Amino acid sequence: MNARTKLVAVRDELRSIFHERNEVIDLILVALLSKRHVVMLGTPGIAKTAVAEQLAKRITGMSYFYRLLTKATAPDELFGPVSVSALKADTYRRNVTGKMPEAHLAVADEVFKSNSVCLNSMLRVINERRYENDGQVIECPLMTLIGASNEMPQGEELAALWDRLHLRVVVEDIKDDANFVALIEGEGNGTGRFDAAPAATVTLDELKQAQAEVEAVKFSADLAHEVGKLRRELAAEGITASPRRWKEAVRIVKAQAWLDGRAEARAEDLEVFAHLLWHDLSSRSKVATEVLKRTNPLRQQALEFSDMAASVVAAVMQADDKGEAALEARKKLVGIKKAINAAMLKANADGRDANRLAEVLKDVEAKGKEIGKALLELAVD
Repeated sequence: MNARTKLVAVRDELRSIFHERNEVIDLILVALLSKRHVVMLGTPGIAKTAVAEQLAKRITGMSYFYRLLTKATAPDELFGPVSVSALKADTYRRNVTGKMPEAHLAVADEVFKSNSVCLNSMLRVINERRYENDGQVIECPLMTLIGASNEMPQGEELAALWDRLHLRVVVEDIKDDANFVALIEGEGNGTGRFDAAPAATVTLDELKQAQAEVEAVKFSADLAHEVGKLRRELAAEGITASPRRWKEAVRIVKAQAWLDGRAEARAEDLEVFAHLLWHDLSSRSKVATEVLKRTNPLRQQALEFSDMAASVVAAVMQADDKGEAALEARKKLVGIKKAINAAMLKANADGRDANRLAEVLKDVEAKGKEIGKALLELAVD
């Protein structure tokens, strides 16, 4: 079994543990494969850091570091205590064993609450993968820093950190009622268990091999021109980013292509820019819409179908006469299913990947069954 097969198995197992976290799981894997950094934003208790912890359990040989940051966090907690024996020899050296400078994967919970002393040292580890310890520069093995926060960064001193967190994802609450019931009845927020032994694993060496394969993924000159075109068109819409950020995104695009099983990046892989280019929550939706419109219209179409189906179900929940509303909703969902099937046929005829549409079709069918079940219950009553 090769590295990609193993990583896909890890991804699928994580998806079984966490409902409605496919995008989060995929982006963390893409960040790890591209050796870039990611930040997750969302309210407390929605399994942000739990995803990272469960991933780390499935990479054997990996050094994993976690720390909850506050304004009172001492450098010792991140970089190790000062060595007493070194002090006796008139040197100021930290014992970094088991701390961030030795980690392959690090999680900084409440990352934007860090104080300036910790922040400045952490930035060099993130940027350069180096930590200076009493004049000696330690080469850090850090692949990815995962930041988690309940809020956006506040203040100029956090601007540099925000800019270094390449992928930005908002983790939302569970939306589907059936998934929420699974959360209440289970121990995780999905069908799997947090405490179960991992069935799918990958070694650290296999992960490094995967990262090398990502580097070898072809990024053609034509695709580079597409990125240039995308940059110009987004700039016309007021969406801009630094040249460095565009450059750093290339490896992320390659990682997305590799995870999907391709040796060459394609235009639809550029949709990852939807998670790279927004600066604040008010611009996130606009960036996603504009990026998907230009890079992967099928994905944009899938999202529109998904929103339509969700609106139909929401209308049933809010209706006074749920029986009549449910009957009307079933008709609308049938119409949405027909539209999705037509879009899938066209995508297949054009040689495009219709997997996103297939996922939405499955979701719409599940919603139809929910409404059908509700109608039966109303008939019994």
